[in-house]
Amino acid sequence: MTGDHHRELLIRWLQGAYALEVALMKALGRQAEHATEFPELHARLNTHKIETERHAGLVEHCLKDLGAEPPNVQAKASGFLGAAQAGFTGFMDNPFIADTLVGSSSEELEIAVYQAISTLAEKLGEEEIVSICSDILEDERSMLAYFNDNLPLIIKSGIENDLLQT
Repeated sequence: MTGDHHRELLIRWLQGAYALEVALMKALGRQAEHATEFPELHARLNTHKIETERHAGLVEHCLKDLGAEPPNVQAKASGFLGAAQAGFTGFMDNPFIADTLVGSSSEELEIAVYQAISTLAEKLGEEEIVSICSDILEDERSMLAYFNDNLPLIIKSGIENDLLQT
């Protein structure tokens, strides 16, 4: 593979990451609405929405530095999130639980995406992109740790507050 091919691949991956961030901004807002009975989770989701908006801006900056534009995001990543949401609601019809599980799994996906982008950017000598990915990965790992540390408590609280209705 040529360097040009790798550069084009990096652009496509960044465009995919941008589309994912934009879709997640919407999803995080919806998740926060479903979590109003859980002040800590509600606040954490709102904080991560702000982080996600910043991530989208950082990825857009990377794309522009490479001479590319962010994609039209209407269909790309929102299709993934919709499919994930539909899969979860297939066995968990409760929007609060489905949102929480999709939120946790989307952090895993984002971590994998940014690790891949960082690896390719490093191969291409794009140190600023590597640094930006590292910054974003720190936020994503923090949010994933929050979900991992609190998911059982969130579910228990949902049961206690009778929020697990369909």
